[in-house]
Amino acid sequence: MASATAVRAERLVLTVREVAEELQCHRTVVYELIHSGELPSFKLGTKNHRIPREALERFIRDRAGMADADG
Repeated sequence: MASATAVRAERLVLTVREVAEELQCHRTVVYELIHSGELPSFKLGTKNHRIPREALERFIRDRAGMADADG
């Protein structure tokens, strides 16, 4: 049976809490990124944001590229 970590890594859509854990930041930061348009998301119902894993990976790659350009 697959471990919880392996299953989570394969998921296509993440919760705000899961994204915050991956970015090692507070959920408030994730909501700010969503509301600013920097991190694409969609809503399930009226409140529950979901972030496609691909969008998170792109966000991280873009930020890593910015850090490389600065450094």
